Amino acid sequence: MWGFVLCLFLMAGGASGQGVEQPAKLMSVEGTFARVNCTYSTSGFNGLSWYQQHEGQAPVFLFYTVLDGLKDSGRFSTFLSRSDGYSYLLLTELQIKDSASYLCAVRDTVTVLPLQLHRNS
Repeated sequence: MWGFVLCLFLMAGGASGQGVEQPAKLMSVEGTFARVNCTYSTSGFNGLSWYQQHEGQAPVFLFYTVLDGLKDSGRFSTFLSRSDGYSYLLLTELQIKDSASYLCAVRDTVTVLPLQLHRNS
């Protein structure tokens, strides 16, 4: 039985004044797992997001977390340690369709947009 090699490209994103680091490329084999690491530094922290992006397509949201610990959703899970400025995305039971770019993005600000509703008359 032949295994397919998956190529996961990694990108980092963040607001100005902060840094997010990820390795440039990760290779793995179909049916196994891959762990994508993300380290960041920021003066304020209002959440970390993970996205998956296939070539030529818009990024697809995977996770948003503000709390330390493990967050799980099927074959994908994420871990966050705010005190260490560290997160990882764990992909299990890898499939060919998992070959993509994975983006880690940290928010250091939150925008508040007031919304006032009026009853229809």
